[in-house]
Amino acid sequence: MTDAEPVAEPAVVALPAEIDIANAGTVASQLRASITSAGSIVVADLTTTTFCDSSGLRILLLARDWAAADGVELRLAVPPGPTLVVLTVVGLDQVLPVYPALDEALAAPPGDVARSKPGVSQESTGPSAVNPTAPSQDTAP
Repeated sequence: MTDAEPVAEPAVVALPAEIDIANAGTVASQLRASITSAGSIVVADLTTTTFCDSSGLRILLLARDWAAADGVELRLAVPPGPTLVVLTVVGLDQVLPVYPALDEALAAPPGDVARSKPGVSQESTGPSAVNPTAPSQDTAP
C-alpha cells in the first residue's frame, strides 16, 4: 500500500489593475509559468483588475488552452465590477469558471464549476460560447 500524494495548493497569479497591450506579454508569461509549474489548479486573481482590453481577453483564452493542454484547471477570481462585465459580455464566463472572490476560487473543490451568472451550462461550446449573439451553425440560411 502506498501513501497518496498530498494535494498541492492552488497556485495564485495576481494580475495587475490594468491589463492591456502594454503588459499583456508579462501577464501571459506569468500565467504560462504558473500553469506549467503548478499542481492541478491555477487561479488568475483579477480581484484588483479594473480594466481589461482585448489583449487581456486574448491572454485569458490562451491561458485556458495552455491549462487544458497541461491538465490544469484554470479559475478566475473576478468580483462584480467593470472587469466582470467585460468578461460576461464577450462570454468568457461561459468557457472559464468565474468566482466572485479569491477565497471562493481557492476553497472550491477540484472540478467545481462556478459561474458569474447562475444557470449557465458548462457544455456551451458553439459560437455562442464566446459570443452569445452569434447565430447557431445549425440555422439554415
